[in-house]
Amino acid sequence: MVVEEKDPSLLTCCNGGCNQKYREEENHDEACRHHAKGPVFWDGGKFWACCPNEKKWEWEDFIAIPGCVIGRHSNVPPEPIPQEEINNTPILVTGADSNATTAQAEPEPEPEDDMEDVPVVDEDGNAICGNHAGGGGLCKCAFNVNSNNDDQACRHHPSAPVFHDGKKGYSCCNTYVYDFDDFMRIPPCAVGPHKPTTKKVKKTS
Repeated sequence: MVVEEKDPSLLTCCNGGCNQKYREEENHDEACRHHAKGPVFWDGGKFWACCPNEKKWEWEDFIAIPGCVIGRHSNVPPEPIPQEEINNTPILVTGADSNATTAQAEPEPEPEDDMEDVPVVDEDGNAICGNHAGGGGLCKCAFNVNSNNDDQACRHHPSAPVFHDGKKGYSCCNTYVYDFDDFMRIPPCAVGPHKPTTKKVKKTS
């Protein structure tokens, strides 16, 4: 169930990869699908330390990686990420089975000129908001494009998150930090209507 983001009584889940709004009285042991460990960024690549085999380059692909554990929502910020996990050298990630996996730098994929982004909207006009919300995630509010007339509906960042040399932030408000907890707290800098998430499809000439 999607809850209304404007309600001041809502809490924001700080579990890795969740970022959803919730009410504590509705929280339960299977409410939140999230990642057990924090994010790792290296040379433009991104993955969750608990899922080292799921490496992505695009931010939208990274945040779409499904969580690997299920539990309660929590509004307690995660523990600070060790410095060695956010530098630009190859990163050693130790899994629960104690087998070490080294994240090797991979070439940046070439842009696909024959692909384009199209809104994801069902035949009834229902969609999920793909605006960039604070904390690096998407808004994810459900809305209908046919009645999407509220210019104050969505607080968001017009630009996607930027990660470079250990810094994290948003170019739209020129705000950059080094600590991931501080990044999660960067407030949205714009207000506007919801916008549907998009998917890449082959261009039709």
